[in-house]
Amino acid sequence: MKRRLGLLLKIAAALAVLAVIVIAALSVALKKYLPPDKVREIILTQSRRHLNREVRLQSVDLGILSGLVVKGISVSEKPDFKAGRFVSADSFQLRLKLAPLLHRSVVVDRFKAAGVKVQILRRKDGTFNFSDLMTPSSSSYHSREGTVPQGGATAAAALPFDLKVSEAAVEDAEITYADAALGAKATVSRLNAAAWDLSLSEPFEADVSLALSAQYGGKTCDAKLEWKGRANYADGKLAKMSVSSKKLAAEYAGVTLRAVGQGKNFSAPSLDIRAEVGLKGATAVELNLANAHLSSLKPEPLPDFKGEIDLVSKGFDTGGLQSLGVPKVKVPEAMLRLSGSFEGGDLKIESLVVRVPPMARVDGKGTLLKALSDKPRMRGDLTLSLDTPEFRLSDLPAEVQPYLKRIPAGLIVPAVKVQGRVALEGDTATISPTEIQTKFGKVTVSGTARQPLSPKRHIDASAAMSLAFPEIKTADLPVALPASVPKGLVLPAAKIEGKASLKGETLTLEGFKVATRFGQVAVTGTVDKLLALSPEPSLDVSLKVPETKLSDLPIQLSTAFPPGLTLPGVEAEGSVTVADDAARLRDFSVSVAKFGKVTVSGTVAKLSSGKPSLDVEAKLDMRIAGLTTSDIPYPIPNVGPKVPIPDMDISGKVRVSGEDAFIDGITLKAKDTSLTLSGTAKNALAGKIDPEFQLAGRVRLPAFKSADVPLPGVPKDLDVPASETELHLRVTPDAIRHSSVSFSMAGSKIAMEFFTERKVKLSLLDWSKMDWRQWYFYVKVSTVQVSLASLANISPATKEYNLSGRFHGQISKLYGQLGAMSIDKLKGYLVFQKVGLKLYGLTIADFTGEMNADEDEIRIAKFAGGKLEPMEGKVGGERFTLWLGVKDYLTMNPKVDMEGEFGYVDLAKFLEAKKQFMAKRASLQAAAATEAAKSTETASSKGKLDLKSSIVVRQLDHQNLNLNDIYLKTDLVDITPELADISGTADLYVGIPVKIPGNESKVDPCATSGGKVNNLIQFLRSEPSLRALAGPVSSVNTIAALVPGLPGINTMDFWFVDTRTTFKKGVLTISGTSPAYNKGFVCSNKTGAALQGTIDLPGQTVDLWVGGGKGGKLGATVHATGSMDDPKTNVSLGGEVCPKDHPYCVRQKAQR
Repeated sequence: MKRRLGLLLKIAAALAVLAVIVIAALSVALKKYLPPDKVREIILTQSRRHLNREVRLQSVDLGILSGLVVKGISVSEKPDFKAGRFVSADSFQLRLKLAPLLHRSVVVDRFKAAGVKVQILRRKDGTFNFSDLMTPSSSSYHSREGTVPQGGATAAAALPFDLKVSEAAVEDAEITYADAALGAKATVSRLNAAAWDLSLSEPFEADVSLALSAQYGGKTCDAKLEWKGRANYADGKLAKMSVSSKKLAAEYAGVTLRAVGQGKNFSAPSLDIRAEVGLKGATAVELNLANAHLSSLKPEPLPDFKGEIDLVSKGFDTGGLQSLGVPKVKVPEAMLRLSGSFEGGDLKIESLVVRVPPMARVDGKGTLLKALSDKPRMRGDLTLSLDTPEFRLSDLPAEVQPYLKRIPAGLIVPAVKVQGRVALEGDTATISPTEIQTKFGKVTVSGTARQPLSPKRHIDASAAMSLAFPEIKTADLPVALPASVPKGLVLPAAKIEGKASLKGETLTLEGFKVATRFGQVAVTGTVDKLLALSPEPSLDVSLKVPETKLSDLPIQLSTAFPPGLTLPGVEAEGSVTVADDAARLRDFSVSVAKFGKVTVSGTVAKLSSGKPSLDVEAKLDMRIAGLTTSDIPYPIPNVGPKVPIPDMDISGKVRVSGEDAFIDGITLKAKDTSLTLSGTAKNALAGKIDPEFQLAGRVRLPAFKSADVPLPGVPKDLDVPASETELHLRVTPDAIRHSSVSFSMAGSKIAMEFFTERKVKLSLLDWSKMDWRQWYFYVKVSTVQVSLASLANISPATKEYNLSGRFHGQISKLYGQLGAMSIDKLKGYLVFQKVGLKLYGLTIADFTGEMNADEDEIRIAKFAGGKLEPMEGKVGGERFTLWLGVKDYLTMNPKVDMEGEFGYVDLAKFLEAKKQFMAKRASLQAAAATEAAKSTETASSKGKLDLKSSIVVRQLDHQNLNLNDIYLKTDLVDITPELADISGTADLYVGIPVKIPGNESKVDPCATSGGKVNNLIQFLRSEPSLRALAGPVSSVNTIAALVPGLPGINTMDFWFVDTRTTFKKGVLTISGTSPAYNKGFVCSNKTGAALQGTIDLPGQTVDLWVGGGKGGKLGATVHATGSMDDPKTNVSLGGEVCPKDHPYCVRQKAQR
């Protein structure tokens, strides 16, 4: 036994020595027959021939033990290195096992490549830098390709030998990729790969790791990948191929992936995979794919699938992943479990479980037959349970916010609970009654959906809701409201109830109500084409609002509204239909308690155009009865509460067509009163309204007193007789068209017609732009019948006038300029019969006569027996007569011709009336000061008056004066209130009988006294127009006191006064009435005075001589000069007294 063992050892040793000798011999033989240079030449030659590129080698070594070792190998881009480097490696080693070669088996004992660098380029034309290597270039290639066996035989099966690699490794490789078309770059670096027992027919182990860096679109992406596992190529037989992963690890942008699993039978793959996705070092998502089977890997037809999928979220925040396009969200803990199959086009879900604790729970199962066809059919059921907490929309991710722009960001979505079930059968999904519960109430939904996954789905569902919302203060809302929302608004508590159903694209509302303490809205009807761009509703709407106190409204209103105001109740109902881009209203009525009803019908077309076209009519049927101003929902200026409003009926129509509005006979009736308003407003909706209105009717007012009118500011002691007004008014924006009005009261009546002429464009709609100076008017008064006595007691003011008498007449033409208060044409007459009144303290009575006017002249006189006589009357109880003619009265320079006679005049009363008149005038001027300041008229444009008169006053009485037989004769032109331009003469005679034209019988040839004066200086100073004489008269009177026998003129009796005042541009000269006497005289047989000189009214200066004497003897003369208020005086002895040859003195002497 020992001998045998020793023999074996000796044989083994001999064999070993022999093997060493053989290996050494073979090595020597290889070195001799295949030296490195020859091997190097073979490699270069064959590489260049097959690659058509330049190849470089640093060194080549071939040995029995070491195998083939190549160092410093480089392959150029086509055609040479001038085009760049394609592939390079620091070293390359290939070692074969020799023994298996004897069995037609190639076993690579070791394959190792280090420092490999590959550059891949994709050009702009889509070709690669290796595209030429993919093109067959030899017949051998074609023949080899042609020998691929049919029926799916693999390349491995076509090899003539079995290829195996005991150990393969790639160390520190790098692959770069550049895409010129996309502008992208990618680099695979630190590529290390190892494989053991690598074979095309048997399983082998492998280990791969790499780093990836890519740049595209200005962004850089870095990732890492590791894989360790086992694979079986199985000679290319798909059914036997398999792969199992012991480790798959990837990392990219903070996201990690860990996966293990296996797959086999790649002709009908079976898969089991477990994976984890991590964020920030923690597991975020777990995925488990178990018992998964695919019928094929071919994309067409779509393979069958069966398996189970578990997807679990651990709850995570996606913050930091925005660079990947992932919105920042907080994903809750959740679980999805799906078990099912897809076979023959049918989708079968054996189990579907969704859990989002504690918010949602979904369980279901079912089948979708022919899932990918146009008409899939369903079978199964789904149970849904949802419980979401309250949240704010502002808490949603920022990436979601742009989709919520129309929703207030701070809106709070309340907590919601949902419980329901969906049954699937055929092409129909049936929803069993499903409750959606919130803290505001619940909504119950049920119905069916046919073909729910098709674009032509048909839904037949209904919903019932019962919701109650609490009172909400808008100030407490977490959202900013528009500025148009009133501050302090409080939304009242509301209840919403009703049913809604959807069938196809038609929504039906039934008993849909919204109720608050301020009223209720109810809607019933349908909405067709609900999913179209322009739905078409057809709804019946009703509204009920109870009577509401203004103070109860949930908003703060202006303090201008009375605090106790109550809004009346309102009810509205009607139908609204929208179709063909038009809305139609049918008998939409609005009823206001205590006021009546308005009914609206019509069409609003072109809704989508931005400029809708209206054809709408509103019918008014209103009855107002038993109301007071407290029932009006807005304040009426200067009218207190609880003022009775007359009962009235209002009816008529208002129509809008296109851009025009029409009022078709709106009639107001109240007892015996009736008013009808008609008209048009063209372009009313275009912003350029052009209205034309007509107002016609009759207004009858009963007699009333102050107590019957409970309004503030009503004068006391009113006693207004019954009246009646008939009118027909037609108005356009720029004129009043031909209109008429008549008014009658207590036996008096006035009827007129009038219109305006368009001299310039006027604006009755904007009174601030009205230029009244350009408004020309035309008036015709057909009837004037006025009984002053019947109107005397209307008010305290009319009572003060002591009105009496009557007058009548007509004005056939009246034309003028309203703004300038001027009349350009006048024609007509007025007849006065014993008219009386009290004016400024003066009593005028029995005023009888006639005024006639034409375009040239106004005449005031009396016609008696076909003869023209002066009109007559009484002033202060004393008779007077007057004839008056005014020519050019419509111009700025009227000419007055007047004759009159007064029997007795109480001057004190006239002066008091004058004082009252001046005070009234000053008040009116002050009130009009602002308007006068705006006037563009100059002083030179004011009117002037010419006056030719002859006035006789038989007796004038005053405490300072007592004058008889006064005769005033004037011939003056250019008279103004300031007397600055006055010219002409004025003769004054006192105590001298004269012949009055037409009244010769009144001549008194033997007057014995002109009168007397008492305290003349006081009187002159009291009258502004005479104060220039006060200074000289005072001086004369002072001298008379110093000269013995010289009487004063402050108090005196006289026979006559004879003076002439000549005016020239405001400067008056005092002289006698005859050229023979250049002084004015005041004379008697005992004393006298003479006046001569000038008074400058505009300059307020005097140059005046006043002389006096006794019986024509020694006297004195005072020369006054300078200021009218404070003249300088110069006194000289001597002076004229009454001349003895004066006609009056001669006549008196002869009489004596």
